[in-house]
Amino acid sequence: MLRYVTEQNPHKPARKFVPVCAAVLAAVAIGGCSNAADEQPTGAAPAAESKPTSNNARAGASGADAGPDLAMLQQWGAQLNAARQASELIDFMDTHIASVEQETADAMLRDLFTFYRTDLQQLKEAYQRPLVQRVLVDLPLPISEQAMNDIAEEEVRTLLQTTVDGFYKLKAADGVAPMVDYSAFEIYDPYLSPDLQAYIALKAMESDNPAASDGTLIVPWDELAMRALAAEAYLKAYPGSEEYDEVKSLMSLYLSRYINGSSNTDPFEAGTYRIKNALKSSYMETVAASPDSIVGTIVAGYLEVLEASGWQVYEPQSEGTAQNIPEVHEFTQGLDAQLEKLLGSKSK
Repeated sequence: MLRYVTEQNPHKPARKFVPVCAAVLAAVAIGGCSNAADEQPTGAAPAAESKPTSNNARAGASGADAGPDLAMLQQWGAQLNAARQASELIDFMDTHIASVEQETADAMLRDLFTFYRTDLQQLKEAYQRPLVQRVLVDLPLPISEQAMNDIAEEEVRTLLQTTVDGFYKLKAADGVAPMVDYSAFEIYDPYLSPDLQAYIALKAMESDNPAASDGTLIVPWDELAMRALAAEAYLKAYPGSEEYDEVKSLMSLYLSRYINGSSNTDPFEAGTYRIKNALKSSYMETVAASPDSIVGTIVAGYLEVLEASGWQVYEPQSEGTAQNIPEVHEFTQGLDAQLEKLLGSKSK
């Protein structure tokens, strides 16, 4: 099938920040209730770091190797071993996913995500070639079908088609680079377990609208809070998910950016080092809206620390310098420990 090199799936409406987060939270809540009612764990052993094999696929589908999907899993394993491009695996899934058990569909998609770890790196290297960058650097993103067809260099056209057929998209990052387009995988939602659907939705929020670019936050403060809350809802709903640790890291990242900003986006006003008023208001709204959440608990604690410091993140010194305020520094540097404590230990 022909797919275009766009920054957004052409068959989906544009995503909006907070509504999308709210949708993820709702999906997690519904799926989590269903999961609890069935009293069935959603996870298995973590996927291997190496390239998937037929054994990976059979192990990923809990008990499926003894059921009706054995032959299909064997075909899938052979396809995994032979595949040179992600598009080959996607074509296989497009053909067969509707005919397999949910556990098998989950296993196939998880194997594909593992495949991306190697394939994405190889694709990035292909985009670093001088010819590719020279041709693409001045083209606006997303690249239209017409613009792609107008490219004279067949090598570049072929690379672009490989990119979009493999469920990748392009982003501007020191030139042009590929990234996985997680929203493209939402077409498989009817065949997947609730935890994997919710995981894809979380990842799609970031691939559709990255929170940061080149060290600068490019989403509102409230969006960071909502994404952290969405990740928290996932962790509480699916403690046995194979994606638990990855989502926990994602929650930690969003929470850290919400509290500490980023390398090029400060949480404080220049010169005074006082917390930005917009961020302070966002903190208060988050606590008011989600007082019993882990995110709300941590943010409430930070508000207390900031109030005690006179809302100073740092203490201004002479000549535009500043020094740490011990209580503020201790709090902001201890976010992961707080998160781990509040989430509780988890064993797979």
